[in-house]
Amino acid sequence: TATLVMIISSFPVAAAYRPPDLEKELFAASDIKLNKFDRAGLVGALVSVARDFNKEDNNVEFNTRSYALAIAARIDKDNSKVKDILEQLKESGKSLREENAAIEKSARRLYSGVRALMRKKDNTSNLKCAAYCVDIALMFDPEGKNTAKFKELASSLKGNGYKVSWKGILKSPISHNTSPYGSRNKFTKVERLMPGGDAKEFALKQSRIIGLSVRQLPNGKHAGAANAVIITALEEEDQEDLLFKFDQNVGKMMAGSLEDIIKFMRVRHNKTIVPTGYLVDITLGDKNGLVDGPSAGTAFALVIDSLFTGDKIDPKYACTGTMSADGQTGVIGGVAGKIRGAINKDCTIVGIPLANAKGVWDSFLLDGIGSLLKINVFTQKNFEEAHNLSRMKKASELIDSIAIYEQVANLVSEKGKDSLKHPEVKKKLKAVLEKSPNHLCAKVLLDFANGKHVRTLSLRGSFDEINMELAAFGRGLDEGSSQSAKESVEHLNEIQDMIDSRVLPYLKESMILVTAIRNGKSEGEELKDFSKRIGNLFRNAIKAKKKIMEDPKIVEEMTL
Repeated sequence: TATLVMIISSFPVAAAYRPPDLEKELFAASDIKLNKFDRAGLVGALVSVARDFNKEDNNVEFNTRSYALAIAARIDKDNSKVKDILEQLKESGKSLREENAAIEKSARRLYSGVRALMRKKDNTSNLKCAAYCVDIALMFDPEGKNTAKFKELASSLKGNGYKVSWKGILKSPISHNTSPYGSRNKFTKVERLMPGGDAKEFALKQSRIIGLSVRQLPNGKHAGAANAVIITALEEEDQEDLLFKFDQNVGKMMAGSLEDIIKFMRVRHNKTIVPTGYLVDITLGDKNGLVDGPSAGTAFALVIDSLFTGDKIDPKYACTGTMSADGQTGVIGGVAGKIRGAINKDCTIVGIPLANAKGVWDSFLLDGIGSLLKINVFTQKNFEEAHNLSRMKKASELIDSIAIYEQVANLVSEKGKDSLKHPEVKKKLKAVLEKSPNHLCAKVLLDFANGKHVRTLSLRGSFDEINMELAAFGRGLDEGSSQSAKESVEHLNEIQDMIDSRVLPYLKESMILVTAIRNGKSEGEELKDFSKRIGNLFRNAIKAKKKIMEDPKIVEEMTL
């Protein structure tokens, strides 16, 4: 296990930097009294804490760096170095190293700055600031030459009532993912304007829909998730037009998805039903996670549209899929996992992009026929089809098709899958498809009943399974969970015969990589040689994946 931890530098891992809140009041910064020389010295010392050091000393915690920048910015709010380092850390999780930088030297400079603050014994702001600086110093260099002095100062300041609280000073994390199985994202506050219209108010002030996603669990494994997206329209006196705002930090792709939906709404609705002067709050069910990706586009479009039209959304409906500014749905990944998530949420109707139709066969192969008997999965190629599925008031043919399919599902659940071959059961499945040609579960079961078996995962499904299990394996190593890693390897072995043959070279190299990491060093192998070997195997896996994706036919099939 110790060896596995040591080779993390050769196996990409994700880092998350949490920038400081520069507005939260910790002390009256404007009341701090320092001469120009002492102020520059203390700010310089705090900036040094936030920088990268040499390879032996670059282990300064992200939180400590943010705390240092938070105090530096309060002492000198216009300092360009503070701004530069903060932007570097936000952008990449790294900063430029300072020439001749050393932890001991920076700690000495901090001590001098603290002493300068404390010379103003009657200045409360100085003493509060000193307490925070001392706390930073003890986090930064807990066993250095000045540690005893800092501890003495901390005790004295605390005894006089100058306590330190960092609560609420750190903002949401910015992920810097160097793994090929995830994107390198920045998570920020996102708000977008839409021109207002002539309506007095929205038809609905609040609406909700279930969106489907795939989430990584703490042990690195992946699971389908079904979370509510709640939209609330709040009238604001000073608000011009309509301001759409996420109530948590989100990634760039999700922000882009909202922009496309706003464009679509502007084309879809005339000014007579569009009000003005509202803040439209968007609340996501996965409130504590790092949320990004375009696959919530269809859910956003449906739930925002319901505010304008007053059409209520079926609480048993869930969906996934991108949506462009012209209302067309687009392909996404992880369909089988998302169907699981919908079933676990007790949803009865799921809408997926037409381009992901093969994903229902993936669900059949991975989870068995039972998964398709619990839910109605439909394709939806555009907004109108999604709208028809999601409304509480559905067309009679759609209602009938769902009722007939439920009869079939109940019978097969009771009698077993061989009952699908009965002529009356086939007749009912055909009736479902006559009324709803886009009912995928009925289509798959009828194909199965007629002997048309699909025995391999779709191309996208094959990539999904490998990518998610490799990501789980890497995350498991990061957290010391060898059991999670072992389970991932076992799962890949189990599904090997289901993988699309075109993806097998990627699976082969990936299995070589993860097996080597799981097994650890060979007898007598030096750690540096082991790390080099793992790095080479990792590059081989990426090379295999890249080569597959260079085939135009494969790219076309993945994006249809």
